[in-house]
Amino acid sequence: MRDKLPPLPMWQARSFWLGLATLAAIIARPLGLDMDAHEWADTMMDLVPLVTMLLAYQQRMNPKRRLVL
Repeated sequence: MRDKLPPLPMWQARSFWLGLATLAAIIARPLGLDMDAHEWADTMMDLVPLVTMLLAYQQRMNPKRRLVL
């Protein structure tokens, strides 16, 4: 089935950019690159990797195109 899907360069897929956003959020946290010093900003920084990972996973489980390099 996946061979019949039209090709899509991987950098044009939302899951690629969501994966990069997940990595950026994970790396930024220990470096102290919080967006704001308030308590809610700390909570949001904890949730960003989880949300982006779930969105990327959801897109890859129901692909409309075959990723190509």
